[in-house]
Parts: sequence; C-alpha cells; structure tokens
Amino acid sequence: MQDMARYAAFKTKAANDLIRSELNDNAIDWEYLRNWYDNLNSINADYEIVYTYLAEKDYSSAQALLDMIPVLRELNGNDLMEFEAYKYLNLKQIQLEQQGLNITRLNDTTVNLIAEIAQTGSGPAVTQAQSILEYAWGYHFGRCLAEVNETLFKKGSLSSAKSENGLTIIATPNPANNWVAFNYTLPMNSSEGILKVTDMNGRFIVQFSVSNSQGQKIWDTREVNKGLYIYTLQAGNAINQGKLVVQ
Repeated sequence: MQDMARYAAFKTKAANDLIRSELNDNAIDWEYLRNWYDNLNSINADYEIVYTYLAEKDYSSAQALLDMIPVLRELNGNDLMEFEAYKYLNLKQIQLEQQGLNITRLNDTTVNLIAEIAQTGSGPAVTQAQSILEYAWGYHFGRCLAEVNETLFKKGSLSSAKSENGLTIIATPNPANNWVAFNYTLPMNSSEGILKVTDMNGRFIVQFSVSNSQGQKIWDTREVNKGLYIYTLQAGNAINQGKLVVQ
C-alpha cells in the first residue's frame, strides 16, 4: 500500500511538472497538455481540460466533457450542485463566443442567475461568476489580499515552490480580440494570489487579485494596443507566466 501511495504521489508530481513546463512554452501543444491533465485523474484536472478546449475554440469537445463529468466523477448532492453552476457559466461563455458576443450582452435574467451563484454558490463557479459581474456589470466583491513581493515579478523566474504544487493559469481566447478569461488554479497551500499583466518591455498594464483554489478573471483587452503581453500569476513564492496576443 505504501509503495502504491508513493507511486501515485510521484505520478501526480511528474504530471504537474510536465504540465507547468508545457504552459511556459511559447507554443502550447494542447493535446499533449490534455493527456497529462488526464493523468492527474481529478475533477480540477477535468476543469483544466475544459479550459484548453475553450482556448482552442473547440466548443463541441468542451461541452462533451462537461456532460461527462458528473458521471465520470460520480457527483451528487452539493458537489453536483457546485458543478452545475460551473457548467452553466461555461456553457454561457460558449454560447456568447459562438454568437460573436461578449458578457456585456447578457440579459437581466442571466445576470440575476450569475449573481445568485456569486453570492450563494461554492467552488470555482463563485470566483468565475464574481469576475463576470465585476468586469461587465459594476458589481464589487470585497476581497482583501496581502501585499506581495514586487521583486518576484521583476525577476521573471520560476521559484522552487512552483515545481511542488499546482499553480496553473491559461488565457482564453488567445489571441484575444475584446476580452480574455484567465483560468487559474492555486497551490494547495494558497487561497489567494496576484495576477499581473505587463507588455514585452516589462511596463505594468493591469493587476488583479485572485482567490479560492480555482477560478477565473476577465480582462477587457480593448483598453490596450494590439500586441504581445506577459501575464504572471503569483501565489506565495510560486510564479507562473504565459504570453497573450491581443489582436
């Protein structure tokens, strides 16, 4: 039993290391990334696979996986309710993108449903719902965040903690036209972090606080010039970066 436990822990760590390595490459091999997420065999990894499909605009595969998750993970009770809220938000995102619309075009009924998720829900759907409402509908959800070490951003290097936990971030769609959603997962020992965007010369563009183990932040890219940007997520001493194209 101990050997099996050690093997499972080694396999999980190896998968996480390969995932983080791939996320930091200039050109992401999405299929390769999905294979390693699949090796993690967890619902959070399933969510990350959904985000990779959304990043590729493969909406049919994203929806198919969303339909499979409740059976695959044997969800019931509160876990199933939490998932259904998450699924609703992602299906709404798919619907808007397929129609060439954005979240500022939601009707009142949908906004009210999202507000209910943001205020009474749980899990990643809460931060995703709050992000949508803050971005497009003037809501504000007070979340305090401890001051972070600015020098860690300036170094642009990955800390040793990064190789030992599950800090991930994916930007979708990428390239972005009007807006981009940053889908993130924080390490097990962190509940908050900072997401910072800079241009290729290191000039500060925008910064967000993030919270909970998993969630989403939305940024209006119409505020900036077309080009290449760097997004950096910091949680404690761990840092993960990626490149975003605004067109």
